[in-house]
Amino acid sequence: MTDTKSNTVKEQANQFINKMSNDYLVIRNLLGLSCFALAFGLFLSYAFVRGDLVKTAVALMGIVVMFLGSGLILEFILKTVALENNPNVKRFSALFSVNMILGLAVPLFIINMIMWGVVQLFSQITNYGTALCEIRQSFVRFYYYNGIFFTVNEFIKLVVVTSFFVFVFGALVERYWKK
Repeated sequence: MTDTKSNTVKEQANQFINKMSNDYLVIRNLLGLSCFALAFGLFLSYAFVRGDLVKTAVALMGIVVMFLGSGLILEFILKTVALENNPNVKRFSALFSVNMILGLAVPLFIINMIMWGVVQLFSQITNYGTALCEIRQSFVRFYYYNGIFFTVNEFIKLVVVTSFFVFVFGALVERYWKK
């Protein structure tokens, strides 16, 4: 009895995800990236109380999750190009603004938070004076001295404001352009 019930729940979940994800929206990979970011956050709290080996492993996991976030941004670019090349798409501005939020702003936010965690871990690893330690410390100093965290946050704010204006003014232009 529970097998049929769980099968129907799985089928409903698959139908819901298939409805949400089409050729132009960036949703599926965002859900996966969010799960990886949550796992990194849980491991990050554990790594702060453990030794250098655990900190290094969690930092490497964070770097992998940052690459996954970069892949989502690349998918946003590709789906935006596909959206622009299709003349049959209605409500282009709405789709584009949703994609800007889900495919650019959210992954940048996740990458920024994970980069902060990786830099924190790198700064707490014991310095042994080797070449890798010098490279790690140079990365940490570069991150802090250039204010990368705050720069990326300002860019995220700019993306959100831009997507709002694209949504509002793009809808007005689309409505009156077709008449």
